[in-house]
Amino acid sequence: MSGRITRGLRRREVDVLTTRDEGTEEASDDDLFARAVELGRVMVTEDPDYIVIAGRWLAEGRHFPGLVKITDQGNIGRMIEHLQLLATCYSEREMADQIVYIPL
Repeated sequence: MSGRITRGLRRREVDVLTTRDEGTEEASDDDLFARAVELGRVMVTEDPDYIVIAGRWLAEGRHFPGLVKITDQGNIGRMIEHLQLLATCYSEREMADQIVYIPL
């Protein structure tokens, strides 16, 4: 995810944890997804591979906190607004096992 998006969300006091923060930038996609689940965190990504991983988890009856797939980072301000909206308006229960595409 763009550093500009991360900084914008943090300025708006949205709790963000990145692979850089965790020191897991080189981890596999499967390991990163499992780590997000372990931490109870909704994953936000541009990488389409995570759609496949989330689908596999659902097919296996495994649960995850949610996945947000960014489909277009053309307007960074709009992405920040949409992510902030998700973070503030959706409960953990509403996001659980969901794949949400933004822009909304």
